[in-house]
Amino acid sequence: MLPLLLLFAVTQAAASAPPRIALDGRETEPSAVVAATRLHQRMDANHDGYVTPQEMATFVTHAMNGLPIPGTDAAHPLPPVPGRVFAAANSDHDGRISLAETIAEAPRTFALEDVNHDGTVTPDERMAFLKRVIDDGGNPPGLAHAPSPKPPAARR
Repeated sequence: MLPLLLLFAVTQAAASAPPRIALDGRETEPSAVVAATRLHQRMDANHDGYVTPQEMATFVTHAMNGLPIPGTDAAHPLPPVPGRVFAAANSDHDGRISLAETIAEAPRTFALEDVNHDGTVTPDERMAFLKRVIDDGGNPPGLAHAPSPKPPAARR
């Protein structure tokens, strides 16, 4: 449950950067790219164009009103599921996420969230996606550039 809360906290913090979500809670692919760009810029604490695991952890901690993230330390600032999500977004494997990587990942993530393929993501679709991320250990098919840690038969 904690990983879901962490991802939800980041999602909610990102939602404060309009125009992420329409008044009815629906999101389109263009607004998802804008929101991902803004979230990247907010997490990039030193404004060097890259988000490191430590910057992401600091952002998540702030989004959780300063509560520490259980199971983390200086060497491992992100818990396992957000850490795998970070690794999936870090497509060039340099230990940091560039704005270009963020922008490239946004449409792929949007397509995975848009279960009924109607061009919008509802709050229910977004929460179902976050649950799938948690249930699959952080790498639902299509999101990660690396194989999922669970064999296909173990997935729901």
